[in-house]
Amino acid sequence: MCTTNTVESIHSSFQKVTKQGAFPNEDVLRKVLYLRIKELYRKWEEGM
Repeated sequence: MCTTNTVESIHSSFQKVTKQGAFPNEDVLRKVLYLRIKELYRKWEEGM
């Protein structure tokens, strides 16, 4: 498995969700990224 492609894919996904606007505080940003990680993990598990 090539980890570079995986990391770039996650980074791109994070950019998509954070590009949508400003966040009132760090907790909101953390929650958005956490929820995105859960979505990515779910998609990864389904693909295996």
